[in-house]
Amino acid sequence: MTSSGMDAPDGAAWTKWRGGSGASDAGKTAVAFAFVARAAQGVRCDEHIHPCAEIVHVGRSAGILIQDGVSHTYAAGAVFLYQPGAPHAIQSTRGGDHVCIGVAGAAVSALRPGLWSGCSSLDRAFASVRAAIGGTSVHRQRRLDHLADLILCDLGELPPLASIDRLPPARRARAIIDADPARAVPLQDLAAMTGVSVDHLRHVFKDAYQLAPHAYRLRRRLEMACDLLRATGLGVAEIAERCGFSDAFYFSRAFTRAYAMPPSAYRSSAPR
Repeated sequence: MTSSGMDAPDGAAWTKWRGGSGASDAGKTAVAFAFVARAAQGVRCDEHIHPCAEIVHVGRSAGILIQDGVSHTYAAGAVFLYQPGAPHAIQSTRGGDHVCIGVAGAAVSALRPGLWSGCSSLDRAFASVRAAIGGTSVHRQRRLDHLADLILCDLGELPPLASIDRLPPARRARAIIDADPARAVPLQDLAAMTGVSVDHLRHVFKDAYQLAPHAYRLRRRLEMACDLLRATGLGVAEIAERCGFSDAFYFSRAFTRAYAMPPSAYRSSAPR
C-alpha cells in the first residue's frame, strides 16, 4: 500500500494473495499481504479499506487511528486490528515505521477489532515479521503464517486498550461510500462489508438517510464533480471518469437532473 502520508520504504513488501479456498481450509491462519509503511509526522494517510483483516504494529510512532469516522489515540508500540471492510486512516503525530499484515482464518475472525498497548512478545513477533518481509526465504509464506498465528494468540489473551467495533450497518455503509465515492462497490459487497443482508441494508440505509445506497453514492459523485468543475479545468468527460461514471452522457444527464443545468453551465456560473 502506498497512500498520502504512508510510503513503503526500501521496497520492503511481500504480497501473496490467496484465493477463496486458501486460508479458509480448516480455518487455518494465512497472511494475504505484508508490508512496512513509513508514517510521516503530521500527515494523514488516505482513508482506505482491505478485503481481509489487517493487524498493524506502529513501532515508535504515535498518532490517531480513525476507523469508521471515530478517532482513537495510540502510542508507541501499539497494535490495532481492523476487520474486513473497515474504512480507516492514520493521522501521525510522531513519524515512524508501521508493520502491517493482512490475515485470514478462523482465529482472526474470532477477535473483535481493537487497539492494544505494546508488549514485549508482540514487539518480538513483529520484528520477526519485518525480517521475513525483507528476506528471501523460500519458506517466507509459511513463516509469516506461523508468526501471524502467534500474534493472534497474544491478542486473544491480552485485554485490548480500546474497542474499535463496527458502526451500525447504515453508518458503516455510508463511511465506505464516503471513503471513495467513485469506486464501484456492488450492493452485495457493501452488505457483506457491513455484516447484513442486502434487503436489510437497503431498509436501514434508507431509514437513516432517506436515500437508497446507490442514490447516496450518485449524490456523492455529483458533489465530487461540482468540486472538480469549480476548481479545475478538466474536461467534462475526464471529470465523469474521475467521479466513477463510465458514460459521460449519463453523467451529464444525471448532473442536469440534480442541478437544473448541464456541467458546462454550472462551471460558468459557479463562484471561484
